[in-house]
Order: sequence, then structure tokens, then C-alpha cells
Amino acid sequence: MLCYQDLTIEGASENLDAFMDFLTKSLEGWTRNVDREKELQHGTGMKYIIIRTPPNSGLPDANIALYKDERSQKYRVANIVPVEMGSLSKEQSNSILQAFYAECIRDNISKFELQACISNEYITSRDVLSETNAELLHRFSVVANKSTGSSHPCDGRRWRDFITSSFNSEQILDSGILFGLLLDEEWPEEQANELVCEYEAAMDVLRNFTGQERFS
Repeated sequence: MLCYQDLTIEGASENLDAFMDFLTKSLEGWTRNVDREKELQHGTGMKYIIIRTPPNSGLPDANIALYKDERSQKYRVANIVPVEMGSLSKEQSNSILQAFYAECIRDNISKFELQACISNEYITSRDVLSETNAELLHRFSVVANKSTGSSHPCDGRRWRDFITSSFNSEQILDSGILFGLLLDEEWPEEQANELVCEYEAAMDVLRNFTGQERFS
């Protein structure tokens, strides 16, 4: 499943600040969008570093928003937003993040004793689920009637096996990730949406029944 990539930079707080100072003063092509930083701070009360993509680079014209999480001592890319109205596809957003990492981060990060991590562009069920839960989802998908979802009793039982195992092992999937995994298992979009709704409703019931508030 194609997903939006994440980028984090972590290390000692003073090293993070030194690196960001170096980065913003040594940009080539990429530019710091100070006006947008002020707008965001005024509107949200939060301090971001905003980097704009280079002109004539083949990349969409967009702003990368970097935010420092003081508790975990990380800078992370909070969002990538097009300058004009509209939205970026996953491919466009990832191409921007990959170029930013390659041109601005990768070759400079070690000088400041920091580590940078860019997440995978593609994930499978085994990247986000245990082997057992991934197999339960796959088994359900392989044998189910994909035109009727979980309505057949046997299909419903296998679907519930996956749901309860996911809950018991504390591997609750985000709805977008589950939807993508179901598409990877060749479910039609309509049925995948119905299954996601069933999954979320079942998780609410299980939380209420067990009195657990472990998941958000």
C-alpha cells in the first residue's frame, strides 16, 4: 500500500537547534518561508520552520512544515501543503519529502550527532500487524465473497477473528491504513469502506465492554 512518508530528526535538543540554524542558513534553491511561519504562529500559537520547494525543480510548489517536539527531542515533518489551493497526492508529497531529505538532510545530519529517519513509501500488513493478525486478515480476504463483505456467516466469523485478535493484541489500525490494506487484498472500494465501518464499530463495542480506553 502506498502511504504518506514521514521524516523525523532526533537527538539532543541543542544539537537539533544548531542543525536547524545551519539548515535554514545554507539552503540552496529551497527557501525558508518566514511569512508563513508568522502566520501559523499567530493562528495556532505553535512555532514551525517552513521550507518552500525550489522553483523550476519539477517538484510541486509547496511548503514543508517542520515542528519540534520538545518531549521526544525530535523535529518532524508535520505537513506538506501546496502553496496554491488544492492538495498533494501521496506520490507528490513523497517526492517532495524524498528530495528534501536527499538535498538538505542526509549529508549534513551526522555532523550534528543527530539521526534522521524517513519512513517507507510502501507498507504491507506485516509492517503494521503481527504475523498472526496479518495472516487472519489475509485468510479472511482470500476466501470471502468480495461482493458481500462479511455478511456470510463463515466470512463473518473469520472477520471477527481478525477484529478480536487485533484488539486483544493492541494492534488497532487507523481507518485509512485498514482501507488501504483491504484494497491491497483486492477488495472493491465499496466493500472495503463497509468493512472499515464495521471494524471501527466493533472496536468501540469492545472498548465499552472491557472498560478499556487504551486506544484512540
